Amino acid sequence: MNPAIRSAPALAAAGILAAGPVGGQTSTESGTFILVQDGRVVATETFSRSADRLETILEVVSQVRMATTATLGEAATVERLEVRVYPTGRQDGEPLQTSAAVLRGEELRLEEPIGTPAGPPRAIPRATLPYLDPSPSHTEQILRRARAVGGDTATIQVWMPGPGGGRVVGARVRFEGTAATLHLDGVRMDIETDDRGRLLAATVPGQQISIIREPR
Repeated sequence: MNPAIRSAPALAAAGILAAGPVGGQTSTESGTFILVQDGRVVATETFSRSADRLETILEVVSQVRMATTATLGEAATVERLEVRVYPTGRQDGEPLQTSAAVLRGEELRLEEPIGTPAGPPRAIPRATLPYLDPSPSHTEQILRRARAVGGDTATIQVWMPGPGGGRVVGARVRFEGTAATLHLDGVRMDIETDDRGRLLAATVPGQQISIIREPR
């Protein structure tokens, strides 16, 4: 993850937490991530996760508010990601911008805005995940995918939105018990996790950022 607080890109993704089935039905877990830099809260992200759906609201202080909905596939993959961008602090009304990424097999297509015909396909590695900086939910999805792949180390392909259709980079994950180290786009993150790949807490030493999850 690269949670440097930058101007937010147009596309985002995914969320958090999983719980076991209750009464034969899939339950939903929800909570909040708090990003603190140099003692200041710089962003918050609320999330809700079920077996096949992930929803997040990311608010970067004094910058932007983004609502995302991800359709989840097998083995912690993401099949579709919808993003709606609002002015910071506004809770309703029409979004300023919408977009969607559709990831199928080895192709990525973009809808800009949502519901319009998708653009030409872009070749990507199979099982590439979309990622939004500085979203902890996106980081957790990378961890979950790495757990699904198996082993102590894994490289997960990640699509980062940006000019010219964005770019694909490799996210390197290493697990040591309940600890994980993630290297993404030149940034290292030290993470407390579990056997499901949930992000319980994290720090980014090079940027003086800590991430708190409530509830854990």
